[in-house]
Amino acid sequence: MDKNFIPVSEIIIEKDPTVTTGYDFTVEDFFTFCTDDGIFVQDSMTIIHPLSDKSQKEIEEKMMNVNSAKGLTKSTIELRKEMYLGLYVITKSKKLNKPQLIDNDGLKKLSDPYITVSYRGQICTSGFAILNSCFPKDFPFIKEQVTKKSIDKLLSIAAKKYDGEIYKKIIDRLSYEGFKWATIAGSSFTLANLDVPKEIDVIKKKMDGADPLTTSKLLGEAEKIIEKYLHDTGLGDIIESGSAKGYSQTMQIIVAKGLISNLDGDILPGIGTSFSDSLSADVFFKAGQGSRSGMAGRAILTADTGYLARKLVYFLNSVQLHPSLQDCKVTKTVKVQIYNSDHLSKLQYRFVEQGGKIISIADANIKVGDTINLRSPIYCKSEQICHTCHGTSYTRKATPYIGAMYALMLGESATQSSMEKFHTGGAVKIKKKDMLNDLLFNAPVMKKEIINRYISNDENAISCKQDCVLVVDVKNQKMSPDDDFYYNEDTKKIIFKALVSKLKIGEMEIPVMFDYVVEADITNLKNQTKEELEFHFIKGETILYTSLEDSSMTGLARYLDRLIGGRVKFYDVDHLLSIVYQQYRDISPLPVVAYEILISQILRYKDDPRQPARLGKTWNPELLNLKKTVYNEGFLQGLAFENMNEAIRNGLVQETGSDITVLEKIFTGEQI
Repeated sequence: MDKNFIPVSEIIIEKDPTVTTGYDFTVEDFFTFCTDDGIFVQDSMTIIHPLSDKSQKEIEEKMMNVNSAKGLTKSTIELRKEMYLGLYVITKSKKLNKPQLIDNDGLKKLSDPYITVSYRGQICTSGFAILNSCFPKDFPFIKEQVTKKSIDKLLSIAAKKYDGEIYKKIIDRLSYEGFKWATIAGSSFTLANLDVPKEIDVIKKKMDGADPLTTSKLLGEAEKIIEKYLHDTGLGDIIESGSAKGYSQTMQIIVAKGLISNLDGDILPGIGTSFSDSLSADVFFKAGQGSRSGMAGRAILTADTGYLARKLVYFLNSVQLHPSLQDCKVTKTVKVQIYNSDHLSKLQYRFVEQGGKIISIADANIKVGDTINLRSPIYCKSEQICHTCHGTSYTRKATPYIGAMYALMLGESATQSSMEKFHTGGAVKIKKKDMLNDLLFNAPVMKKEIINRYISNDENAISCKQDCVLVVDVKNQKMSPDDDFYYNEDTKKIIFKALVSKLKIGEMEIPVMFDYVVEADITNLKNQTKEELEFHFIKGETILYTSLEDSSMTGLARYLDRLIGGRVKFYDVDHLLSIVYQQYRDISPLPVVAYEILISQILRYKDDPRQPARLGKTWNPELLNLKKTVYNEGFLQGLAFENMNEAIRNGLVQETGSDITVLEKIFTGEQI
């Protein structure tokens, strides 16, 4: 037995005279284990058992809260895997016959989910009756087959409609029925499922020697055939219900390994054989590049994103919600265009300025495509964010320390997005850039009709419809100590890590900005000085290219790091919020206010960078590296962050913020 292990029976428990009931004790055991890859790891397991009445009540309130801070409609309780499968299977469409009347007790005795019944005044299969019995009688009757996506949507409606206790009962019933019917259905697949249609063999032959973009299109065609082929089979049910994450891994098993990328992120030629075909030694070696890329990404990127999360916590910990201030009365608002219904749902509980009045977004009759004047933490004049600028979603949160909370969630999103390639064995999907659309998005001052008149869109490139000149201001382009553009002698192209420039067409000037790597041909560079680069193009020539990228969002962490490093270019606050939201919108359920809180700290008051721009005497913002902000806000915080010498030097020559930060209170024991 480990010498550090203390049996519970030998623990000496001392009663705390201030505690009315129970005891407080801790058991800690250090142990060593070996992972599958032969690495020995030491870890510890701790049991902390707070038994005072006050402690128990606090834990019950916080741990049993069904409202998740990650999303405005998210719950801390969710269904998983087989639960979705079971509910999907029992709600398949079947021919209805003469119904028999049934109640809840009768449903419990059923072994066939497809008999016709009359339940709650509706003629349906017994499977639909079972599903609807999980919800209260006043919940709208569900008549369509359910998947993970539709069930999650129903649960969001239920979470808003009912209190926590009823919601928990709904989850319990759905969990039970889902597991039960998934077990009865026994959905699986056999070797017969691997005998794919002949059309797949034709597509696989076309993949031989094809370029990555062509391979990507062929894989898309094959996936549609496989979806149709596997529909209504055990394997199809598992995937279509949402229990498995799509057809990606199934495609690798029965169609083709597909596209992979190497350690540098370059897309390699596709592999047209599948695991069921068996891979030749040569192909297996090539496929290994993708697997190594996924493993290296897991090791390197999770370290980077973990450090990113740490930086965000130090950076945002001073942002807190005011305990009682309803309205700071600020008049500035952020202009936000509603992209889609999902975007609108992430703005729930917020307030907008409309007709000179501040009203809730629920009462403002906002539709997709509208532009709203949003009250925002970016402009809040209160040191602690007021309730109108933040919105009333604070009732869903268990803490006033909203900065630290959202910092962890932003970092976690970046970490999860970087793991995608590892989970797919290095296989990737091509992500095509719509450069014209990105140009339009980053040039809000220009009308779409004008830009379309002069510029056309190609695959991962833009071309000119008239002779033009691209002018790059070298001083403006240099956004960091590192080179933000360089010449690649092999490809004869100038590579811009991000581009801020303008396009001159006659007397017309179009702002050109891209937040990702773009390339320009060296042959088009006609004039070069220390101040400017001039690229000349004739009608029909390609102006800028961008490389093919895999669809895993590894760029998110890099972008966020550039943002908090003060190296992102933007036109105004409205544009900055838009580009930050665009980075996260497809991978994170976080409300928009999370990104606004980040921006409220990034923008500092130019005359006194110790303060956020929102608290300055005038609106005079600048984008600073977060490290300067961390050192400026508190001396002790700077010491704990990193680079002790820099923290001491900064503390000796410059005053820090007057208020002690949350982290400093924790460091000094003032706050537990």
